[in-house]
Amino acid sequence: MNTAENISDLPQTPLRIMPRNFEAEGALLGAILANNTAFEKVTDFLKPEHFAEPANGRIYAAIAKLIDRGQIADSVQLGHYFDNDEALKEVGGGAYLADLQASTVSIINAGHYGRTIHDLYLRREIMALGEDVVNDACEVRVDRAAEKIIEELEMELFVLGETGIGSKEARLIRDVGTSAMLRAQAAHKNDGSMMGSQRGLLTWTAF
Repeated sequence: MNTAENISDLPQTPLRIMPRNFEAEGALLGAILANNTAFEKVTDFLKPEHFAEPANGRIYAAIAKLIDRGQIADSVQLGHYFDNDEALKEVGGGAYLADLQASTVSIINAGHYGRTIHDLYLRREIMALGEDVVNDACEVRVDRAAEKIIEELEMELFVLGETGIGSKEARLIRDVGTSAMLRAQAAHKNDGSMMGSQRGLLTWTAF
């Protein structure tokens, strides 16, 4: 059997595609451009960096800026912001903004689209975090114990879990998580019983 045949017989790892939904992003932006009231349904949890398409994130940020100033955010107003924006030109320039506003969806669905965009953002972040953890675990270093990698992973998951919730809920979870972490550290210093404490912290992280 030749080398080519040997390679073809090897199991192929499926190519992973980063979770994203450009249609949902466009639908949400279109709803907001057509009726700025839709922005109120997502502003509490959705941020520009949550969009998979960078141009959409820039449009969302510009919308937020206009609305915050008490101005109307529509394709005409935004056109002034993006006349010389290369990122927007790549997706169609001013015509793209007009198309977004023309393809309006019901304002009732704005919150649903916003949650979809945020959920996919979290999934992309989890995938990136997982890759970093695997790389850290493979690199065995005397000055970086496995327990340290676990602690950092817990904290990053905890911080990631805070995105997409209101500021009041974020403060509550942050306070609870900090308290749990302090208890875990105290338990570790006293009798080394970290396992139970870590499980408790992970439970709050999942929340």
